[in-house]
Amino acid sequence: MCGQKEIATDRYHSNFVPIIVWLRPRSGSAKKVETQPQTKGQIQVQGPMTVSDNIINNNMTLKLRMYKGRYYEDWNLGAIQGTIWEGQFVAEVTDENGKIINQTDLSKFYKGQPLTFTSMFKLKFSDYNNDGDMDFALGQYGSSNGNFYKIFTVRKNGKVEELNVKDYPSLVMSGPANSMKLEKVDNLTFKKNFYDNSKLKYFEDFFKWDGQQFIRIKQNESETPFVN
Repeated sequence: MCGQKEIATDRYHSNFVPIIVWLRPRSGSAKKVETQPQTKGQIQVQGPMTVSDNIINNNMTLKLRMYKGRYYEDWNLGAIQGTIWEGQFVAEVTDENGKIINQTDLSKFYKGQPLTFTSMFKLKFSDYNNDGDMDFALGQYGSSNGNFYKIFTVRKNGKVEELNVKDYPSLVMSGPANSMKLEKVDNLTFKKNFYDNSKLKYFEDFFKWDGQQFIRIKQNESETPFVN
């Protein structure tokens, strides 16, 4: 007895592959037998994936959405584990009716390198330079001592821009959060803390807005880290 197999994939459920087997006896017509679907081990995702959904005010909402990359799980012990979103993200601002006002590709602030997040999260907003626009700090994994953060602002037209810090491409801050609320000293000054392994101590840096960028104005030893 000879056999001929035909494999057809369901375009709406690509994780299952029904297998159709044609059994041809030595004489007579062929008899069709359809087997049960078999697991393929793939999941189809349609459209961008949102990792952060935030209401800025009554008129605007800001979402961080991965438009290119991969989602996977890694439960081995390590610096990055669990559920993982890794790829290129866009900051999408919509109005109260859900209409897109502006989209900003975040990869340009990270030299095209992919961003990685291990959970869904909320951004923590404040106005750090007293210009009336909402700002937020976005973190990426740095080391066991803390993450690397950049400060962004949301303009009134929905465009997201980076607020520069002189001599600091990113700020190292203690804590594993994807977004941290910086401790404000006054309307133009904030401070952040970090742990120095070489000195086995915590320190806090003070940064002040000069009209165009933040500049570090002093550093103090800190007894305990700031937790927001």
